Amino acid sequence: MQATSSDGLAPLPSGWWLPRYWLMWLSWPVMRGVALIPFKSRVRLGSLLGGALYRLMPKRRAIARLNIGACFPHLDQAGRESLLERHFEAVGIALMEMPSAWWSPPARLGPLRSINGIEHLDTALAQGRGAILASAHFLSMDPGLRHFSQDRYLCAVYRPNNNAVFDYMINRARAGHDGEMIDRADVRKIVRVLKSNTPVWYPPDQDHGPRHSVFVPFFGIPSATLTATTRLVKLSGASVVPCYFHRLPDMAGYEIVLLPPLKNFPGASEVEDAHRMSALLEEQIKRSPEQYLWLHRRFKT
Repeated sequence: MQATSSDGLAPLPSGWWLPRYWLMWLSWPVMRGVALIPFKSRVRLGSLLGGALYRLMPKRRAIARLNIGACFPHLDQAGRESLLERHFEAVGIALMEMPSAWWSPPARLGPLRSINGIEHLDTALAQGRGAILASAHFLSMDPGLRHFSQDRYLCAVYRPNNNAVFDYMINRARAGHDGEMIDRADVRKIVRVLKSNTPVWYPPDQDHGPRHSVFVPFFGIPSATLTATTRLVKLSGASVVPCYFHRLPDMAGYEIVLLPPLKNFPGASEVEDAHRMSALLEEQIKRSPEQYLWLHRRFKT
């Protein structure tokens, strides 16, 4: 027997109502309630939540400490610990931001200070072959995508969550604003969307193992770096427009940064292309280092 989704359009697998998913279903109205909290109060509560996570997540704290120490060796121990604590505060804020990005009306989402470089996307789309918004896992990506989608239609590539119910929930929430969500493994679909001259947000910055990766410097450390951006361009002919999101200090809102379409991309080799992308990402991380997702095992390969 299958239950029907709340919109009455699609049946839900009966297994999703088993006890192991009850907590996830119960969290749904709580997250909807978080979306009602005003922006500045949400940021303050998120900072407190981040402080609690710093103490309650020793494994992730160790991973983030390792990443920060490797990428910022010029900082002394006190400086690295300060950055680590600010990172966890940013993580807490991001967790409070996500429900708002999914459900809040624009007035409650939080102010967008600017979209710098939107003309670069328009230039790329004028070629008629789509644009890859090459991005990264900055913690403000959910509100950033929501703001961006109010100005331009786009699709977004994502990795399906291991929890099927949560994956269903976030896909429904995001798809209401961000356009279609595309599984990162569905290369054919990504290429088809690009060929329809639609921008596709794609973050190729995590370590997914040696397959389809090359080793290039990331903050001076040879790191497994995905080459999928190069392959997608070869298959679709799309332009690559670097795109990054930043939360501004003092609760001033968000900023979206788009850089000019990359010239001579693809280059002579996948290694050269990955090196260019990594260098661009480093510059954006240096601008707000606490806002990058250091909880991910960036150097696991």
